[in-house]
Amino acid sequence: MIITREWLKEWIDINKISTDDICKTLNDIGLEVDSVQTIRIPANVVIGKVLTCNKHPDADKLNVCEVDLGNEVKQIVCGAKNVAQGQYVAVSKVGAILPNGLEIKEAKLRGVASSGMICSSTELGLPAMEDGIMVFDNSIGELVLGKELCEYPLINDDIIEIELTANRGDCLSIHGVARDLSVPFDLDINALEIKEEEDNQLGIGRVLNVVAHEKVDGSFLFKVYDKKEIKSPFLVDLRLAFADLYKKDPLDRVLQYATYATGVLLRAYSHNCFTTQQEKATVRIKKHTNGLDAVFGSNSQMLSFVGISQIDECKATCEDERVVLEANYTHPKIISQNSANKKIDSDKHLYRSSRGSEPDLDFGMNYFLNVLKEKSNVMIYAGTQQVLQDLHETHITINLEELALMIGEEIDKNTIIKILQRLGFGVSFKNEQNIMHVKVPTCRHDILNEQDVCEEIVRIVGIDNIRSKPLVFAERNKINSAYESFKKRQMYRYKAVGVGFYETLHFVFDDLSRVEKYGLKTVYKKRELSNPITQELNTLRTSLIPNLLDSASRNLKFGKKSIRLFETG
Repeated sequence: MIITREWLKEWIDINKISTDDICKTLNDIGLEVDSVQTIRIPANVVIGKVLTCNKHPDADKLNVCEVDLGNEVKQIVCGAKNVAQGQYVAVSKVGAILPNGLEIKEAKLRGVASSGMICSSTELGLPAMEDGIMVFDNSIGELVLGKELCEYPLINDDIIEIELTANRGDCLSIHGVARDLSVPFDLDINALEIKEEEDNQLGIGRVLNVVAHEKVDGSFLFKVYDKKEIKSPFLVDLRLAFADLYKKDPLDRVLQYATYATGVLLRAYSHNCFTTQQEKATVRIKKHTNGLDAVFGSNSQMLSFVGISQIDECKATCEDERVVLEANYTHPKIISQNSANKKIDSDKHLYRSSRGSEPDLDFGMNYFLNVLKEKSNVMIYAGTQQVLQDLHETHITINLEELALMIGEEIDKNTIIKILQRLGFGVSFKNEQNIMHVKVPTCRHDILNEQDVCEEIVRIVGIDNIRSKPLVFAERNKINSAYESFKKRQMYRYKAVGVGFYETLHFVFDDLSRVEKYGLKTVYKKRELSNPITQELNTLRTSLIPNLLDSASRNLKFGKKSIRLFETG
């Protein structure tokens, strides 16, 4: 899981906290840091605006650009396919030294003077994004011509890679990691700003109908939009590239970004997959023959296994005129059980859904729409279509005295309450002030009992902050009835061997018909073997005598005249 310092600041205020302290705290609370990378743009790389862009007179693949750098205009020859008039770009001025060691100098390209270089992301030490040069927008801040890129904190970021255990699906998002970090730093989580829908918006019921044919396991929320133009903000592209999730299609990028930021599983379908004409579409959700929830379109075509995969033909792109958006959630246990040992093609969603995605579907959908509307021109239909299941709530009762014994130290009651509440737990006390009632947040599928709650408290308090105590061994009288019985049996064995007897060991199984024939006791029917090794060993023995007689008989057949055998049991 890759996070960045600036991305975390979207949810918590960590301006006064160093990256080293963030990494140390992540390790302390169980989110192990694998690596840290610092991104810093070199000096003399500034914001520029392309005023003109004309073909090079002597080279088909080159363009001659006039670039405004704020206090001067420079002529720069650029070979990027995507350079165009009006763009805000990264310009390495003469004298700049790039991360690969290249020093920018005055040059002539095919006879045309060039003073500087318009840069791509990789030339500045950033991950690869679109082919060609970087094109900025105001998502990184106010674009001031001539301002050095090293002064934009959203670009000069610290990249932190953390290792998550399989039970921490709640931290498979930037919001989830920020929520965990907010507790030891005692910070408030920033709330998502939800923009009100306009009064004159058309309702979603005009274009979409959702039918759940039978009891399904998952929860679903649908929205629809009509597009005029789809663009993704530059900051979205950059952060996805940091996380190695950059995609070619801008709609796919915004979907990836919202899922990665919130933990809510989001998909987009072409509206045409649900209708043969531009009429009202119907989404059908029902069980597939393999037991998984599936979304079906027109002509009963299966479009996706919920939380697992989606067919490529119905994935919406930035070219689709009308798009159906889906946010879904299914309990990870259901996903894991139903997808195991089944040959189903899966996509990136299975990793999240099998570990536990975010159940708050409104949160993820609203975040996606906020990001989409930043640079895209879309008409979003008012309202939603939903199929919701009652989420199972886990309630745990904890005795604070027993909790102190588990931890090894008594933690202040108010500290415990504050930790749990910041982690999203509900905490209440009723008649007994020493008994705490805890309501587990729906995103924490790993919290099942009081020991799990104890672990949450310990990892936030810090195991190093809990005083070590020596183990106390209390010597007790070891001589009891069990010990005396053991010693007596041992004495009999030694004496038997001492007078010439041989100890034997037999199966604990016996033949039921023989036990009944000898008139011996039989075991209770409820304790009979359900899957005996053989029919001759189909019950548990109730006496040592039959097996000893068998051994004596075999020894007689072998010619032994003096047979001394014994067995204990």
